Amino acid sequence: MAPHAGRHARIARTAFAIVVAAAAVASVVAAPDARGMLGGFLALLMGAIALRVVTIFVSLVVLNLEQRIPIAAVLRELMIQQGIFFWPRLLFGVVVPIVLAAMIWSTVQLKHTQAATGLLYLAVVALLFGEFFSKFLLFSVNIPL
Repeated sequence: MAPHAGRHARIARTAFAIVVAAAAVASVVAAPDARGMLGGFLALLMGAIALRVVTIFVSLVVLNLEQRIPIAAVLRELMIQQGIFFWPRLLFGVVVPIVLAAMIWSTVQLKHTQAATGLLYLAVVALLFGEFFSKFLLFSVNIPL
């Protein structure tokens, strides 16, 4: 990967973190009650997951365009040789938060806000684990996922 690609990835991730932080503050300040605040955090969580899926896809497309190595070889490297970090990255960074978001939404609809808050914390921890695996892949194979 070109040296400037890593810099662009860092800039994009920093901008993403700023947008997420601003949205979190706005959703908490604008929420009139606990149910609305949890709904705001849930919307923020779903937006972050959707943005993460898009950035993974864009990273693979850019990688395919910038390198001479075929994308099939890159995917084989990620899925098989680095699979111990790639699959948990997808599981904890994408799949588990989506499942938990559905559980949080149904719990909020039942007006069990304390349980929904606990599930929200669990989703955030799962996202953090997914990000740890993502950083390892970035440093080991130089692919920002």
